[in-house]
Amino acid sequence: VTRTSNTLYLTVETATQPPVEPEEPEEPVDPQLPTGYVAVEYIENTSDSYVDTGILVQDGIASSVDHSYTEFPSGGSYMLAANAKIGGSSNDRLYLASVNKSKNWRIALGSASAVALTDLGTAQLNVRYVADATVNGTSFTFSLTNKTSGTAAKTVKKTLSAAVVTPDEPKTLTLFVLNTATLQYPAKAKLYGCRIWTNGVAKLARDYVPCYEKSTKRYGLWDKVSKTFSPSNSENGFVGPEVPGEGEGGGEGEEE
Repeated sequence: VTRTSNTLYLTVETATQPPVEPEEPEEPVDPQLPTGYVAVEYIENTSDSYVDTGILVQDGIASSVDHSYTEFPSGGSYMLAANAKIGGSSNDRLYLASVNKSKNWRIALGSASAVALTDLGTAQLNVRYVADATVNGTSFTFSLTNKTSGTAAKTVKKTLSAAVVTPDEPKTLTLFVLNTATLQYPAKAKLYGCRIWTNGVAKLARDYVPCYEKSTKRYGLWDKVSKTFSPSNSENGFVGPEVPGEGEGGGEGEEE
């Protein structure tokens, strides 16, 4: 403060404030997934990618598979299937979400034979279907919903030649491929979600959410039941929608 004659001057010095650093945005929290995983709409197989669910073929099994086909290979498309034992043969097959080479939905009734469910119509490319199947003793119930058109579910009930039992050489249900003596007929398809129950829908055994693992830049499935991540069991990884913030690596579906 200085004073000249009757005039008073006041000088105020202001301290220079350091620039405020912007806060790092917090990673969005997905209640379905732990930190480091990002939920995506779907995962897609474009080669021979598949997931082994670890669930043995057995009586009382049920499933719900939300999927769409992007291509129809000549041998058929098997989204959820495996060898089973129905009526004494270990070479029978249990199809829970599959179409044959004619694009008809199919189920297995024993003795390695399959029945095409022609009254459900043929599967179409890039149409989102939910295939629900339940095996209870000799009763096989299959329900199909077209989510793209929003049409009501169509249900078919068939009788198996005998109850399904685990084969002498146990096989587990696989997604995107048929699990027999070898892995056959990979489905070129997108998977939006899958649930598997055992003991006649009494126990939820798998509840899969399509996701992206940020640390490895891989697409796969997060199981909310076992709380584990399943990438492709083959050398070729799944692909999926681009993941924001992951740069060029996000969305490639390649394993490191």
